[in-house]
Amino acid sequence: MIKWNYAYRAARKGPWEEMARDRDRFRGRVHRTGQILNPILTAEHRESIWHNRFANDESANVMEEVENSME
Repeated sequence: MIKWNYAYRAARKGPWEEMARDRDRFRGRVHRTGQILNPILTAEHRESIWHNRFANDESANVMEEVENSME
């Protein structure tokens, strides 16, 4: 029985187990990163940052003119 038990365990282990673990780890990392980045990528946040950084800059006026001309 000891040899059979070893053979059974050896037959069950394989590269697919490592790939499954890696897939789950990657999925978790993507999920955690998404939770951090999603608020930053909202249109409201991006617009507020753009206005905070470029509202008093002459290039902002140029960019607004370009955006308005494209509409």
